[in-house]
Amino acid sequence: MESLFGCKFFVVLLGLLSSASSQVTVNVLLSQETAQVGETLTVTCHVTSSNSAVISLLTWVKRIMGEKGIEETEIGTNKFVNPGFSDTKRYKAALNYNKDKPEVIDFILTINNVQPSDSGEIGCKIPTNNVEVFEKFVVFSPISELVMTSRDLSGSHHMIHAEGQNVTFQEGERRKFTCQVNGSYPAPKVIITIGNKDITELFVKEEKLLRKGEILGLKALTYETTLSNDSLEISYEFANKKLQCKAIVDQSPFDPVSQSILVQLTGFTPKFECGHVHVASLHQSNVQIRCIVKAEPAAEDFKVYWSEKGENTNASLSQGKTNGHFTAQIEDGESSNEHVMSLVIDRVFTQHFREYIFEAENSLGRTQHKVTLRSDAFNTTTSDPELVTKSMATNMNRPNKDLSSTSDSYRVWASLLFTLCMTVFALL
Repeated sequence: MESLFGCKFFVVLLGLLSSASSQVTVNVLLSQETAQVGETLTVTCHVTSSNSAVISLLTWVKRIMGEKGIEETEIGTNKFVNPGFSDTKRYKAALNYNKDKPEVIDFILTINNVQPSDSGEIGCKIPTNNVEVFEKFVVFSPISELVMTSRDLSGSHHMIHAEGQNVTFQEGERRKFTCQVNGSYPAPKVIITIGNKDITELFVKEEKLLRKGEILGLKALTYETTLSNDSLEISYEFANKKLQCKAIVDQSPFDPVSQSILVQLTGFTPKFECGHVHVASLHQSNVQIRCIVKAEPAAEDFKVYWSEKGENTNASLSQGKTNGHFTAQIEDGESSNEHVMSLVIDRVFTQHFREYIFEAENSLGRTQHKVTLRSDAFNTTTSDPELVTKSMATNMNRPNKDLSSTSDSYRVWASLLFTLCMTVFALL
C-alpha cells in the first residue's frame, strides 16, 4: 500500500517538474493591423521556452466568425504551409533561431499581396502546451453598391431611386424604405438622414457576412448591410428636404458612398409657424400675436378664439372683425400658399392673459394651434427659447403703472417721516 502511494507521489512530482521545465510564453506580432489590397503582412510568433526542445510543433491558424460561430482553419505547421494556402503562392513560413538565446524561436508567416479573404484573427498554437495566441487583421474592401428603394405598404408600387431624384408623396403617407449596402469589409456604418436630422434609429439593421470560394480560410469576405423601415410616415417635416442614406467604412481610405432623394409633398394640411407662448406687460398697448400659415392647397377658412365662462368666443379673421379690445387680421404671405394670421389687443388687461386658439382649414383638413399670452411679471423661462415670442408693441406708455409707482413712493416717504417724528418725541 505504501509502495502504491509512493508511486502516485512520484508520478505527480514528475508531472510538476515536467510542467515547470516546459513553461512557454508566446507573443504574436503583426507588421500592421490593417492593410489595403496588395500590401504585405508579416506575422511573427515569438516563442520563449525554458527548454527549447519541448517546442516540437507549432501550427499557424486563422479564424473568423461564421454563421454558426467561430470557424477555424489551419494554415500550416512550423515552416510549412498547407495545400490551398501554398497554392496561392502568397503564403510563406519560416523559422528564425537565436544562437545567443536558444530558448527563443521566432516562427514567421509572410502573406504577400493581401486580399480581403486574408482578414480575420491570425495566430499560432502550441498544442503540447495548450498555448494559443491570436491578433486581428483587416484588409479593407470598398463598398461596391448602395441601393435605396421604397414601396407602398401593399407592395404594388416599388421604386428603385436614382441619386438626386425628386419624389412626390402625400403628407401622412406610409412607405417601406430600404437602404442596402453591398461589398465592403469590414461592415460599413450606415446612417439615414432627413435634412440635417439623423433618423437612423427609425430603421431596423440587418447585417450578413458573405463568403465566396471553395477553400476554407481563403473565401472572399464581404458584408451585406440592410436598413429598413416597413412603415415610414412621410410627415410635413420631410417636405423639400433631402432623404439620404450614407455608408462609411470606418478607418479605411475609401470615401463614403451615399444616395439621396428630394422629398416633395403633393399637398398638406395647414401648418403654423409661431411660438406657443407670447409675452406682454399689463396695460401694454397694441400687442400683436402673429402666425404664418402655410398650406397646400392654400387655406381658405381662418378663425381665432378663446374661452370665456366655458364657451368659445370666435373672431372671424377673413372680415378683420373687432371684438372689444381685439382685432383679428388676415394678410397674404410671401407665396400663394401662405397667409399671415394676427390677433391685435389694443390694451392688455389681466383677463387677457390666457390661451388663444388659431385655426386654419384647406381641402385636406383643419389644423389648430394654441398660443398662451403670458405676463412678463412672471418667470417666462422655457426649455425651448423658440416657444417664447416677445410682444410687438407700438406704444410703450403705461400711465397707470407710473401713477401706481408714484403712489407707492409717497407712502414710503410718509412712513419714514412718521417714524422720525415719533423717535424725536420719545427723546424729548
